[in-house]
Amino acid sequence: MRSSMFHLNEMCFDNEKKLFEILPNFQAVLDDAHMPSNLNAKSWMVAGSGGNLIAALLVYPADMLKTRLIVQNVNPSLSNYHGIIHGFRKIWKMEGFVALYKGLLPTFLGVIPFAGGSFLAYEILDSSIAMSPSDLTPMYMFVSGCLAAAVAKVTLSFPFDTIRKKMQAQSKTLPNNGGVDVQFKGMTGALVQTVKVNGITGLWRGLSANLLKIAPNAGIMFLSFEYSKRIFLFYNGFTESPFSHVPKLYVDQSMSPNELRHHAMKKKGYNR
Repeated sequence: MRSSMFHLNEMCFDNEKKLFEILPNFQAVLDDAHMPSNLNAKSWMVAGSGGNLIAALLVYPADMLKTRLIVQNVNPSLSNYHGIIHGFRKIWKMEGFVALYKGLLPTFLGVIPFAGGSFLAYEILDSSIAMSPSDLTPMYMFVSGCLAAAVAKVTLSFPFDTIRKKMQAQSKTLPNNGGVDVQFKGMTGALVQTVKVNGITGLWRGLSANLLKIAPNAGIMFLSFEYSKRIFLFYNGFTESPFSHVPKLYVDQSMSPNELRHHAMKKKGYNR
């Protein structure tokens, strides 16, 4: 799953570079060390959610199979799936292609608040500290990323994750209906039955273990995000070093990136 996500991001990199070159607003985001002043909360939610929705759609069958492999009997003689290829083939044959996307709707509903909320929470934490971008330490960026992911996961998205896994695991072709503790039909049924049997807190079961995975993952992601911005600024000749936001002496800072972009395009004869 992680390998698939890595290769997906790698394949998208070249296309993203072209978008940054073509669309002035995206380029302005790269050039600006104070992005929260240019993007509102809605923009951060959209930016943080869009890519995750596409990635989730493309790799979802692998996530579905992962859940089935986890919940199946540990005894090899009683297990239903013997490896990845066998698992895909059996699910497709016994339940149909659509079964590989069971639980996709709650996944989408959960990705939007988690991804968007993580980026928004990170920017709020980042802008609330009275420090210049060049003074931010790797540890600060890592901790901010961990906190942002934890806030978004606990408050916004984890119940959707719980429902998704129950929908993925449940199957009439499996012993004991996949081992799910409640019986239901569809996302709404899973939500209602889970609350009915386990109470409202049942939607947050397994949160602690999930945070042990999500928080450091997000911390590393945001740390990489910040250093990627610095590398882009240095590569385009705006800063003295790829490890800081200190501008070069000849860089004119009298205009904001958006104003500078508008001025440059106006000189070239473009109308915006």
